[in-house]
Amino acid sequence: WEGWPQGNGLWTLKVDGTDPRLVIRDGEARYPRWSPDGKLVAYAARNSVHVISANGGDPNKLVDGSIQPSWSPDSQRLVFKGCQGYACGLYLINIDG
Repeated sequence: WEGWPQGNGLWTLKVDGTDPRLVIRDGEARYPRWSPDGKLVAYAARNSVHVISANGGDPNKLVDGSIQPSWSPDSQRLVFKGCQGYACGLYLINIDG
């Protein structure tokens, strides 16, 4: 969930409500999306798309001028909305750059 009780960011917890963990410490993180293989989380922050390990760690910024990431079924690519001025479209990027 996205939450603020103990600081801004993206938190996870077990189904029974225990073991809360802060995965993304970025208070600007929006549109979190788990990869189909469960290993990564993509999110948008400050008009950029980032990827981070589902266990936390340092995020990797993939592309600027973008929001609303969504994973490919193989967890290797992201589609996202990108805009330059008023011209917007959907783009596809490999997560390894």
